[in-house]
Amino acid sequence: MAYDTEYGRLPVAKAYEGKDTYYPANNAAMWAPMMIALCGNIDPADPDKKVDPSIATIPNERKIVFLNLKKSDLDLSSGVGVVKQPFPDRNGKAQFFFMAIDSNGDGILGDKDQPAGKLPDFSSGALSGAKITADVAVWSNCAEDPSDPKKMNFWVHTY
Repeated sequence: MAYDTEYGRLPVAKAYEGKDTYYPANNAAMWAPMMIALCGNIDPADPDKKVDPSIATIPNERKIVFLNLKKSDLDLSSGVGVVKQPFPDRNGKAQFFFMAIDSNGDGILGDKDQPAGKLPDFSSGALSGAKITADVAVWSNCAEDPSDPKKMNFWVHTY
């Protein structure tokens, strides 16, 4: 992740430093600060809005743009803009990404803190409980209930 190269740390809120962090799908309270930080302290839902990097939840002091998003990439129903993934669920509804970050630096995700028991096992098809060696895991669930990471139907993932 380029953020890690630039700042020597992964992009997590100060409150979660030292703990593995989990970003549930469509959780605007968690995703909005992440999107703002990765977009160079620009709110992709409102690009004209001024964001003060000194008070940002996830710091990006140099305002480096790591991610370019268009408004059409976002679900704006929450008022802050949560990034959508391109595949709809079975009912044609927009889906969102889940993300886990190894903020404690042990190289393992899914074994403790927020992501514990929430990562799907992509290789065996198990619903949850995977433990993986990665700094960041990003996945999406195109199931009928995408808010529940344990209801596997069609997973899209990247590490």
